[in-house]
Amino acid sequence: MKLLETPSKALEGFSLRGFIASGAFGFGESDHWIDLDIVFTAGAGEHLLEKPLSSNQKAERRAPGEVRIQARVLYTRQLVWWLTGFGPDVDILAPEFLKNEIAERHRAAYTVERSKGTLRATVSDASLI
Repeated sequence: MKLLETPSKALEGFSLRGFIASGAFGFGESDHWIDLDIVFTAGAGEHLLEKPLSSNQKAERRAPGEVRIQARVLYTRQLVWWLTGFGPDVDILAPEFLKNEIAERHRAAYTVERSKGTLRATVSDASLI
């Protein structure tokens, strides 16, 4: 990294706050709050016991490696991306629309890979689609 001698120039009419609020980066100033209720398995949610999703988070240890998290959070693309990344290690109990959205993303990914012929299913195709 090299420090430049010339000062930076601001882009005329550009607002970083406005850019982020527009949904850039997958988060921003969304006003769509949801009551998230999820269960992590295989130890996937352990980090949320130390670093909560929100100040109102409720966490409940259940069976070994299983954690239930309830929190009021903003519904953002970043949240959907984050939850999708846990694959089968997260069960979304609520809200129902979020559960359906993430299930559809997984189905779409499965369909794409299956159509390429590169995916070896370990369960019956019918149970996934």
